[in-house]
Amino acid sequence: MLGRANYIALVGGGRNPKFATNKVIIWDDAKQLTSLTLSLPTPIHRALLSRSKILIATLNSISLYAFSSPPKKISSFETADNPFGLCCLGSQIIAFPGRTPGQVQIVEIETGNVSIIPAHSNPLRAMTLSPNGEILATASETGTLIRLFSTANCARIGELRRGVDPAQIFSLAISPSSTLLA
Repeated sequence: MLGRANYIALVGGGRNPKFATNKVIIWDDAKQLTSLTLSLPTPIHRALLSRSKILIATLNSISLYAFSSPPKKISSFETADNPFGLCCLGSQIIAFPGRTPGQVQIVEIETGNVSIIPAHSNPLRAMTLSPNGEILATASETGTLIRLFSTANCARIGELRRGVDPAQIFSLAISPSSTLLA
């Protein structure tokens, strides 16, 4: 759902999906009708909305669209296998898994500049961007470390050890003030 707006991104899934798994339906809840539809050649794993952008994750790619009618493709990026649809959409940057497992790509939306962060030695399991877009938190499939990076210079600014036993981390979240991590 897009903040306080009435738009919701819907993707088909489950045993008997109402929508195809390769389509994103942008639903306008105030008008009770479909506002936009985007079709891709492969199943969609995640769709994120901002007031001006739509970010879509598939198994091996990330696509950025302008939130317009019809949606205009701005850019597309290849990724390593991304079965969890990991991606983050900020006001100025997008972040998603790189082409190599464990890496994160950060792209400046306006300029297209790409930065690569070697975040983990194993594939990524969870990632989140702070509300102001300055901090990126990541966890790998091993689940023993959560790492924090500055998006401005890609430097590691913190590392939290959860333990030595592997665990599945399903999500990460950073507080609105960027002072707490959950």
